[in-house]
Amino acid sequence: MLDPSLRLLDSPPGVVSSLGSTTKFLQVTDIVDNATFVGTINQNYRNLPLGGISLDLTSGSSLIAWEATPPGLTGPHMLNLATNILYNHALNSSGHAANMATIIQANYESFPPVDTKTLFALKWMGFFSAVIPFVLTPFFSLTYVSRSNSLW
Repeated sequence: MLDPSLRLLDSPPGVVSSLGSTTKFLQVTDIVDNATFVGTINQNYRNLPLGGISLDLTSGSSLIAWEATPPGLTGPHMLNLATNILYNHALNSSGHAANMATIIQANYESFPPVDTKTLFALKWMGFFSAVIPFVLTPFFSLTYVSRSNSLW
């Protein structure tokens, strides 16, 4: 069983459960409207480790609140949840809904380590980027002068 303090706030009530059985393990607290959602976040932000989402399904606007302590993965997960709800709502509204909820699955991982050989090449790229304008400027200046004299 999950920690009871790990509750997700949602507005309008039941919007998270619209994703079906994929959200059965989430503990959700329903909030009546967006104004109450904002007030609840403002009053209890220190005691909401997950945060919440508030959606206006008619306009498609969304408000996402999350706890941002590093490593900060809660924010992208909340954004993914809101995106999935809005996507499924759009599918249902357009008549293209499937029997089960269509889920966008996001994967997060660390960047690969930096290769030291790449940094060695970067040093030369910086050097040539700094030197080439000084080499090419006199060449183009001489070309311009020789062409202007030949036109007379």
